[in-house]
Amino acid sequence: MQPILNPILDKSTLLSVVADLPLTNNKSQVDLSLLRLVQVPDALWFDSEIRTQVKATLAATCKVLRQVLEMLTSEGSLDPGHRAYLGRLVRWASVTETMGYLLPNLLLALHRRKLVDVAPVLSTSFRFYSSEQCLITCLLTSIACVPNALSEGQLRRAAVFRSRRIKWLCGLLLSLRMQDRTSKEEVNGYFSNFSNRLHLDVIHDVCWLTSNGTSDLAHSCLQACVEAGDLRDCDLLIPLLARIPTTVSQQLLIKLAEESDKRVSDIAKLTLASAGVS
Repeated sequence: MQPILNPILDKSTLLSVVADLPLTNNKSQVDLSLLRLVQVPDALWFDSEIRTQVKATLAATCKVLRQVLEMLTSEGSLDPGHRAYLGRLVRWASVTETMGYLLPNLLLALHRRKLVDVAPVLSTSFRFYSSEQCLITCLLTSIACVPNALSEGQLRRAAVFRSRRIKWLCGLLLSLRMQDRTSKEEVNGYFSNFSNRLHLDVIHDVCWLTSNGTSDLAHSCLQACVEAGDLRDCDLLIPLLARIPTTVSQQLLIKLAEESDKRVSDIAKLTLASAGVS
């Protein structure tokens, strides 16, 4: 999953964005607004001024923006209508690539605030015939929120018959559920022979998962990359090690700082410096 650029992090920016939503009418503008809204810090949605602005704006916004705003500003569990719409959004994930970036973040935000039980949404949407993006959405959300939402049978069937990215995510989820270190190492090393585009997609998945609770994933994947001699896209993972300041992580950063790849080496040195390690 690729990172969402230009996030909304403060009240004034969110007020401005919400006020402009009625002017958001073409697909690219709607997509960008959705991508930014689902990453707004939870606390901002409880602000009374923001809630007032959202209510004043809802009637003039398009359906998908209106539904997502109503979910994000909900004060209690989502009503049946919103839960049904959320399920349709997950199943429509193939309609636009944007949905693949939007939905895991939306599901995570709703789950974190206990507005919806995402497990039934994931289990009913994860079908052999589901779109590629729908399966990826379900897998990422399951790993981050509810590892037991999908059955072992569902995961193993998808791993056999669907894409290599899905196979990797299925293997990762199964290994996390089994707490099997050997399986984790095999899964994390598996993507070293991926094509450049697929490799980048998987690294983005790792970055998103690491940023949303799977804290040791960046370290174990980086370790596997170093051992495989494949440092492609490692510059995206290295800064995440600063979030897990352990001796093992520092040792890995020191090793990366000595690599011949200048970009990897420079970012590792900067990360070490930011952690106060000379």
